[in-house]
Amino acid sequence: AQLGEVFVNAASAALDRHRTAITHEARLARQLALTRAAKTLNESLELEPLLNRICEEAIGLLDADNAAAYHGTPASGLVVGGIAGLPPEFLGWPLQPGTGLAGQVVEKGRPMLTNDYQSVATLPPDSPFKRVQSALAVPFGWDGELHGVLSVGWERAHTVGTEDLAVLETFTELAGVACRNASAHAYL
Repeated sequence: AQLGEVFVNAASAALDRHRTAITHEARLARQLALTRAAKTLNESLELEPLLNRICEEAIGLLDADNAAAYHGTPASGLVVGGIAGLPPEFLGWPLQPGTGLAGQVVEKGRPMLTNDYQSVATLPPDSPFKRVQSALAVPFGWDGELHGVLSVGWERAHTVGTEDLAVLETFTELAGVACRNASAHAYL
């Protein structure tokens, strides 16, 4: 019986070391992806290509199915300015405050996640988000003002958690800086 217990304990310790190595490897891969994304985001000073790049990088970073970058302000209204994994006719789509996860982020001013998107989103029949199951949405801006929301979705079974949200928040900070630079460049 003692030999069996020793074997179980050794196997358990080996599994724990394996899980730790996998977790460390996944974190390292995400850090490298964030670094690469930061470099590519600063390659463009034009807002529309930059917003599309932000969406593409977010999908790659989180292995998501689609992303939309809304831009504007709550006062002037936010519209979709960048997409990845969504139909092109979605560009220019206005974001109604409170509608979908991104609209709730605008109202509440904080990042949000859901693993049951359809229950938190009241969507029009023609919405490209009808198949989304899980989603993250994070506000971004500069000078203390909201200038956009990045929304990332999964159309397949995928559970999102606070670590995914933290990664997207870090990425969105980088995206906000790149958008501020593009806006300043356009102003000049």
